[in-house]
Amino acid sequence: MTTIEHISRFLIQCGDASAVDALRIWLFPLSLSRLAFAWFSSLPANSIITWADLEKQFHKYFFAGVHEMKITELMAVKQRNDEPVTNYIQRFRDIKSRCFSLSLSDSQLAELTFQGLLPHIRERFSSHEFESLSHLAQRLAYVDVRAPVQTRTTFQKRLNFAGDSSDSENEAEIGLAEWTKNREPVLCPFAKKQKEKYGFNITKADQIFDLLLQEGQIKLYANHTIPSATKLKNLKYCKWHNAVSHSTNKCIVFCKEIQSAIEAGRIKFGTPKKPMKIDGHPFPTYMVEVSDHGAKTGLKLLTSE
Repeated sequence: MTTIEHISRFLIQCGDASAVDALRIWLFPLSLSRLAFAWFSSLPANSIITWADLEKQFHKYFFAGVHEMKITELMAVKQRNDEPVTNYIQRFRDIKSRCFSLSLSDSQLAELTFQGLLPHIRERFSSHEFESLSHLAQRLAYVDVRAPVQTRTTFQKRLNFAGDSSDSENEAEIGLAEWTKNREPVLCPFAKKQKEKYGFNITKADQIFDLLLQEGQIKLYANHTIPSATKLKNLKYCKWHNAVSHSTNKCIVFCKEIQSAIEAGRIKFGTPKKPMKIDGHPFPTYMVEVSDHGAKTGLKLLTSE
């Protein structure tokens, strides 16, 4: 039996307890015998802190020539259509267990798994943070994997990405910017001015994007570069999708992202303090005519009250 098979059987036997890393570490010695148990007993004190540490040490010591997976293969794991989230996460864990030399934190693994979810699930939970794979599995265990029925034909329109000449009709609508984590709420001056669907001025979506990018609330993917106005030549351009099929102000997906951020407290609206301006003389003025008996004309003096 390979180390991968042993760990897979152990996790199945643990049942619900396998979702808690501390319980995995505590129960794992019970699955060992003879040389394997002797190896575990000889581990230095405090050499195992997390389940990832234990799994890595176990594979390293008893590795039996099984093909080692690379991080590129792990990144290629994607959730299939109609595949439950729990099944997808388990597939991800199976591949990860064969990446023996991979060193990622629990939050990094959770983020990598999250990026492989179906687009509509990622969009729904884009403002959430997940501490580990177990946390992600618990929060998304009962999420409906079916894509919502679209009532507007504009959602079905294929995006023409800038510089993309592909004629494939199977391209998915993918956002090429993402929210950053652990940032303070940003003060946004574009509050709601009229009765509308969103709690902000949707005609300012383009400027809100620039503000969020400037304040570090969102970041662009490595292959996303916003073209200059000269290069666009008055074409409609969406900064969120890096697409020329619509403008940022008309991007329904980005407007929903802003609305979700507002509801989550990531964006707060306020009016910047305006500096005091003096348009004229700071005091009320009066014209007073003073007569001089020795002069032919009177003098007019500008005085204040």
